[in-house]
Amino acid sequence: MNFATIHLSDGSSRPVPVSITDQVSGYTARLRREAMLPGAVSVDFMPDHLTARAGDDGYLVVPHGHRWSGSFISLFTERPDTEFVSSGCILPFFGIRQEGQAVLAVITGMPYDFEVVASVTGGRYRIFARFQLDGDAPYEDLSIQFIPLSGQDATYAGMARRFRQMQLDRGIVKPLKDRLNPELAYAVQAVEIRIRLGWKPVPSPVLEQTVTTEPPMHVAMTFRQVEDLLDQLAEAGIDKAQICLVGWNQKGHDGRWPQAFPVEEALGGEDGLRHLIAKAQQMGYQIVCHTNHSDAYRVADSWDERDLIKNKDGSLSKNTVWSGGQMYNICPARSVELASQMLPRVAELGFRGLHYVDVLSVVHPRKCHDPAHPQHRGQTVANLCQVMEQSRELFGGFSSEGTYWFAAGHLDFGLYVTFNLLGKQPEIADRIVPLWQLVYHGIVLSNPSSETVNVPIKSWQAQMVFHEHGGRPLIYLQSKFVSGNRVNWMGEQDLTADTPEAMAASVAKIKDTYVAYQDARARQLAFMDEHDYLTDKVCRTRYSDGSEFVYNYGNTTYSAAGLEVLPHTWSQVNQ
Repeated sequence: MNFATIHLSDGSSRPVPVSITDQVSGYTARLRREAMLPGAVSVDFMPDHLTARAGDDGYLVVPHGHRWSGSFISLFTERPDTEFVSSGCILPFFGIRQEGQAVLAVITGMPYDFEVVASVTGGRYRIFARFQLDGDAPYEDLSIQFIPLSGQDATYAGMARRFRQMQLDRGIVKPLKDRLNPELAYAVQAVEIRIRLGWKPVPSPVLEQTVTTEPPMHVAMTFRQVEDLLDQLAEAGIDKAQICLVGWNQKGHDGRWPQAFPVEEALGGEDGLRHLIAKAQQMGYQIVCHTNHSDAYRVADSWDERDLIKNKDGSLSKNTVWSGGQMYNICPARSVELASQMLPRVAELGFRGLHYVDVLSVVHPRKCHDPAHPQHRGQTVANLCQVMEQSRELFGGFSSEGTYWFAAGHLDFGLYVTFNLLGKQPEIADRIVPLWQLVYHGIVLSNPSSETVNVPIKSWQAQMVFHEHGGRPLIYLQSKFVSGNRVNWMGEQDLTADTPEAMAASVAKIKDTYVAYQDARARQLAFMDEHDYLTDKVCRTRYSDGSEFVYNYGNTTYSAAGLEVLPHTWSQVNQ
């Protein structure tokens, strides 16, 4: 049982022993890096260690990854054979509960290079870590700490609490309430309002753009129109909002990264932007902007292939085709330098708050094979965290697109924890659980999913999920902007402010959101301590401040202990 299977590039596999070291709480299994065979593609680490049979009482606990489902549990029921591989896991742990006992497995060596394999074959369940090496030598030992849990801790919530405490004890993260500077304290109280000001077509009709061939930019809102929006917010009685300007830079959203300046003239130019920032701050609003230090387009005046990630064969690492045309991936080692050049100039404009840097915390750490700046994933994380900390130092706080665990010690707000809580889930998934929130609520502000952006105009399911997962409200004006066969990942429903009528309607929805958030603001500083299912359609969330809520996703009223929860609603237990 204490072995790993090394898979080689020729298709063969070889078992190797794994050493076990007992600890005060559990034990650590380790495969020394020196024991790795040359050219290893992947390693199945103790694949038969955590197993169960259909009919056992319990479940597997699986964190979601960059396939962007929800984190879930898989009950030990009879089901057809199936396997799910969660790659690029948002959390570095998984677990199993069986017959009232549980084991939490925390990846402690090579934690950026593993995936979780959850499967059932012939009624036999198993869960294990698979390290993906891609033929590269490991940069540290492969190791997993296995921690037995019992009693009230032998649940997925108990696993999350234990991992949270491990992070707190090591000083990797600190509770929100213990690190409230003025900018973060304001953000806790405020609704986040992102405004996409301008953009070129997506997908781009020009793959490799130049200044003469790039498509024209669509102007949705000028800086002057944003000032009008601020006036209406104030008239509506919305006294706290963090405004984030998206596409303020040259040629709008993702127009010419890593070039940002000059400030886009069609929106009002630098003078108009400075006037807007000053007005927002005089009105008591926090205002920041969106920058990017991961993506590059040839149209940029700062384009340099030496900044980019190189694949093993020496080719340039490409991404999708977006507003600026063909997108290329900047090496994180170069991101640090490029951000150091751009961010002080952005800060000098006057922005203050939770500065938003796109991409950093939503993408699984990348490798770079350029001999001038090689990066394994551990080095990538270290460099990305430097950009995060520089943002905090310059602006007072940092926010980004996702909530990968490696960013948690630097991240103040995550745009979305995942992309898909309401759609189709893996065949092996039985119940979606707020695993990330059970660890990080009260440490990092977050919005649960791209589906819960603009939550007041979304479905009742989205509104339920948003509250169940303890979200901080995120309004996004002009969230919908892609066309053709591209998916608007924040939904086809949208809020806009490009006409007086649209602006008035959006302000009314923002007011609804702001009012609803009043009762939840203080709870952002509390840990989410418990989550469980009372029935297959009814769940419960409890916080460290003692507040408790029951959510009824079913079609009939839920009644228990004097509490009645109507279908498609939630109720607070201890008001």
